[in-house]
Amino acid sequence: MKKFWSILCAAILLVVSLCALAACGGVNEVDVDRLLRKCNFHDEIPLEKLPSTLNIDISSDSYSVYVHEVEYGTGITLDYIEGKKGTVTATPTVEGGALNVVIAESDNAKSADKNSFLVVGIPEYLLNRQAAQKLNVTVISHYGNIQIEEIEYANNVTAVTDKGTIYVNDGHAELTTLTSDTGDIYVETEGEKVIVTTDKGNVRFDLTVKDVTVTTDSGNIKGTIEHPQYWYAIDAHSDKGKCNLNKRTSTGEYKLTLSSKTGNINIRFDND
Repeated sequence: MKKFWSILCAAILLVVSLCALAACGGVNEVDVDRLLRKCNFHDEIPLEKLPSTLNIDISSDSYSVYVHEVEYGTGITLDYIEGKKGTVTATPTVEGGALNVVIAESDNAKSADKNSFLVVGIPEYLLNRQAAQKLNVTVISHYGNIQIEEIEYANNVTAVTDKGTIYVNDGHAELTTLTSDTGDIYVETEGEKVIVTTDKGNVRFDLTVKDVTVTTDSGNIKGTIEHPQYWYAIDAHSDKGKCNLNKRTSTGEYKLTLSSKTGNINIRFDND
């Protein structure tokens, strides 16, 4: 009988843990190296004459998109599996400071293509803090997932999805803007400013950032701020959910603005 109750208690704890993970936005990092081993197409976009500002724009309906840093090479790499719903096309060279990667999909691409994805590699030297070039990365995938990682010192990182999830660990972007409809969002950065907006998705974060704004209708907000709480002007509220923060005024440049209509807000400050 004792063994039965021990097993039952363990099962209950497992269910509670899984529910807690889901409630705070269960977005996990995908192993890009594993994805690369599956790819059957490879392109490299040369960067012969670098403009003062380089804009990398990637758009898709159904593909999942993964952006990461590569230590080797001088060009931007595209590795992918083409699915039934579309093919990957890209401009052969960077012209006018813009690289546009467009996945041309059929008209009936109204859902995620789980077997198709694109991996974009950005060479390390472009992400150096001392680089003269400015770098802006924008990824749009309406139904697929988006992952952006190891993008050190970009100026702007933007990710937009309707039903996919967003995972961002971008090192030090000046501005990180993440938007979803129903997908969950996770962000970790040491940048300057973060703006997260979602209707039904949950948001989870680990931030060392001066200015944070998170807005959701029905999702939960859970996160960690690496700076002390007293640094921030705080405006956090949930209309029908629970919130563990009180309003706090401050005249400094550190701002934390969190809003949810029905979800819960739970924030921890590591250096209090």
